[in-house]
Amino acid sequence: MMEPTKTMHADVAIAGASFAGLGVAHFLKDAGLDVLLIDRKGIGEQRTSACGVPTYVAENMAPDSILHSVKRFSFETPTLKRNVDLHEEYCALDYHAFCTDVFRKSGARFLDAEVTGASDGVVRTSKGDVAARLIVDCTGWKRVLGKTHPRQKMIAAIEITVPIAKKYEESLNFFLYKDILPGYGWIFPVGSGLARVGAGGPISGAQLSRAFLSFLGRTGITFNRNELIGGAIPCTGIGTPVEDGIFFVGDSAKAVLPLTAEGIRTSLYFAKQCAYSLRSVAGGRMTPKEGQDFYFGKVRETAAAFSALAMLQGVTVASPQPLVDAGLFLVTSKPLQGRLMRAYSSIARL
Repeated sequence: MMEPTKTMHADVAIAGASFAGLGVAHFLKDAGLDVLLIDRKGIGEQRTSACGVPTYVAENMAPDSILHSVKRFSFETPTLKRNVDLHEEYCALDYHAFCTDVFRKSGARFLDAEVTGASDGVVRTSKGDVAARLIVDCTGWKRVLGKTHPRQKMIAAIEITVPIAKKYEESLNFFLYKDILPGYGWIFPVGSGLARVGAGGPISGAQLSRAFLSFLGRTGITFNRNELIGGAIPCTGIGTPVEDGIFFVGDSAKAVLPLTAEGIRTSLYFAKQCAYSLRSVAGGRMTPKEGQDFYFGKVRETAAAFSALAMLQGVTVASPQPLVDAGLFLVTSKPLQGRLMRAYSSIARL
């Protein structure tokens, strides 16, 4: 007869060890709590993001992970090209370097296991149960510990890392080609003549693959399978941040900004708010209910901005190319572009 699996213990159990999970651990690093990250993938393995983030965020958390920085967005359609000068830099990250550096500094522990569920203060994993006073779900769009799953109306995405033309190296480049793309394409330079090139839209994987190949052909990029990744982006408006006493952070709470699909900065912002709640509950300054309500409130403060961007995303996807071009021309005109970019960067700002 097999011996029963011994229950492990932690003050805080975090399911998922990518940006959101590592963010929570980072903001708990001096709280004196035993923090356990749980993920079936090793720290920094299997990048699933284009890894674009404001440079100041990377400098504050893992400066050695910065690959390439730019200070301009470029938007292109079949008949229009517009540039937007940013008031702060954005950079592309080395995912493995960022994750391993943040984890090392956090002082958290790591359990290499698959999370299968949670109930009554216990997280169930493929390597046994973990009993924890506080539980956080950072498992991404699958929302493993939740009863409600944000699996509808998501954006499918595919991306490769390939050499690019020099003209794409100084901007984060977005492409709105309505004749071939149901959503948009992107070219994010990472230095050394390389970029992460991808496309996303509200369609099936097979349709997206065909659209992606058309996009590569139009931009003169040759397809190869180098670092090929794909997945879903829950960028349709903020989701439920607390359920049955469990905190949901990052993609599991749909904390990805619609229209741009930026999710790292927002995940880290909500990770910071969640960590404050966890500290307060663990330290007796808040009851568990008060901690959950505080975090819920901080997330819902951004709901209007997420909803506005989701509406714009829907209009952009549904509109014909001439209307998209007219809207793009308007929002990138000076001085409107400066005001809009400042408003955008203020959403869930760390």
